Amino acid sequence: YDASKESLVEGWNTATYNASGWNQSKEVSLEGHIPTIGARGSMPAVDDYSKATLTGQFGQTAKPIKELTAQSVEEVRPGVFVYDMGQNMVGVPKISLSGMEAGKKIVLRFAEVKYPDLPEYKGDVGMIMLENIRAAMAKDIYITKGGNETIAPRFTFHGYRFFEITGIAKALPIEAVKGTVISSIDKLASHYETSNKKVNKLWENITWSTYSNFLSIPTDCPQRNERLGWSGDISVFSRTATYLAEVPQFLRRHMLAMRNIQRADGRFPDIAPLGGGFGGILWGSAGFTVAWESYQQYNDKQLLAEHYDAMKSYMQYLIEKNIDPKTNLLIQENPTSWTNLGDWLGPEQEKNDNSLLWEAYFLFDLEIMKKMASALGKVEDARGYELLYQQRMKFLNDTYVDK
Repeated sequence: YDASKESLVEGWNTATYNASGWNQSKEVSLEGHIPTIGARGSMPAVDDYSKATLTGQFGQTAKPIKELTAQSVEEVRPGVFVYDMGQNMVGVPKISLSGMEAGKKIVLRFAEVKYPDLPEYKGDVGMIMLENIRAAMAKDIYITKGGNETIAPRFTFHGYRFFEITGIAKALPIEAVKGTVISSIDKLASHYETSNKKVNKLWENITWSTYSNFLSIPTDCPQRNERLGWSGDISVFSRTATYLAEVPQFLRRHMLAMRNIQRADGRFPDIAPLGGGFGGILWGSAGFTVAWESYQQYNDKQLLAEHYDAMKSYMQYLIEKNIDPKTNLLIQENPTSWTNLGDWLGPEQEKNDNSLLWEAYFLFDLEIMKKMASALGKVEDARGYELLYQQRMKFLNDTYVDK
């Protein structure tokens, strides 16, 4: 952001805009600028808007909810200042500058952790660690206009506790370095406190994780080069989320995102609203579980009704495409690939039989699908799911349980 150019655009919305460096707008056609059918192999056309509809925003929008002040600063190398916000947060810096000369380039870089004081990090101790944010371009560049000004980005966000400032001669006072926390959740609906400080800290960490990962979409992480709506994460967290905050519309919006890119054969995406992924049944099942948890907590029958056909279609996909006709085992589209995720971060995952995990989750899906069908008065559907549930439960016991 080049603040020195701000004076050039004063009055841009008046008749003098051309003289101040702004040009008259002109229409640019889609042709030659947007891929069309066949332009990228099997990719669909993105310039076909015949089925597009505009839908009004619903659910809370992301907004500033807190302001933190830096707790400390350290000059880890000459001219390299690392500030500690004291809390892993999601948002943007708010830095007050005074008496700064014009045209000065200030660079900010963001990270969750610093290099610890260990032999293998000799020479980097105290510097911000960027490996775990991978290829994220978590860097803000600001050109000063001179005098008193504020660095406060408006079109981005970062996940960080520590950030580095370079391009200044000496450290800014910590009271001049703040952080604006941004979230789609502005307050909690519950409170928890015990006599155990560690348990209280765990609760606090959970609430901060909620603030940080509920930013327009339910993200898997807000700091690295992903920040995606991986459905496995919201599937297991949705119940907790409904106790922590008022999120029925937020969850409804994510179910809409899953429907928008549901495949023609019924398969839910593992990532929404972007699409794609490789989670398999444990990730796609968010299409059931999130709607179910919202109904459990908020009696949100409207979500069940508008989402029911999509759930039924996904259930049919699982039945037709994910059960081996020869062995009756639950399988995935790529059964030999590690990318059909189970407890994929488990320390002893290689000892697990993922098909047992998939079968157990399929039974859970059938159970709640039966209950959701019953809640909507779809008696025949409920009976069908109950019958299949009993069949699959017998199969699980016969296959996986040693009498």
